Amino acid sequence: MTVLPTLAPDVVLQSTMLVLRATTLISEASDPAEQQQRQEELERVVNSPDAWGLITPFLEYDSDPNVQFYGAHILGVKIARAWNTLDTSIHFPLRDSILELTGRAIALQRPKMVLRRLYIAITAIALKLTTASPPQWSDFLTSSLLALQSQGANKEALLEFMTIAVEEVHRAPKGSKYSSYISINLHKTECRHFDIIAITLQMLSTQRFLPSWTPLLAPSFLLRAKRRRTC
Repeated sequence: MTVLPTLAPDVVLQSTMLVLRATTLISEASDPAEQQQRQEELERVVNSPDAWGLITPFLEYDSDPNVQFYGAHILGVKIARAWNTLDTSIHFPLRDSILELTGRAIALQRPKMVLRRLYIAITAIALKLTTASPPQWSDFLTSSLLALQSQGANKEALLEFMTIAVEEVHRAPKGSKYSSYISINLHKTECRHFDIIAITLQMLSTQRFLPSWTPLLAPSFLLRAKRRRTC
């Protein structure tokens, strides 16, 4: 059961039509002033008090990927700007709702630009929770993989999620506590996810955005993955 608010159908329809008109006009308009005006209209939608209630209907709008994208975009903005205004009692229910919405988006084969925003949002929630006092959701990777897999996410989707999660953790502010939690979590990950994480670490080991803990972790983790492949 989601904790996201439910808006009246006419409110959802009005916001949906605004996004459709604005995104169309932005792509077609040659007048910079008109483009700016439409962009400001979109920003008002994103920042409105009702925006939490637009996330689900936007993500489930089948007719236009721009509306789906704005559903995921609103989610990211709200986590970044309004997290501290939320009662702590809904942090975990909200997390679970977002994991469920993301699993549905994967099953519906939403565009990668939409899925990427959702993966970033999940990781942003994890960073908020694991850097709280006391830290929470230290098993972020394991529980996220399990939640998405339980909704039918295939290995490709899980690999993409894992890659984006590592990227986002690395971009977190210096001094973040999360790298230690993510390292511990990798060592605790269940056997069924070893191949996914091993592939991700192997792929990321050739790139420059790796977190500082990964060069130390990757060799031993890959060895463990190889040894446990038959479990």
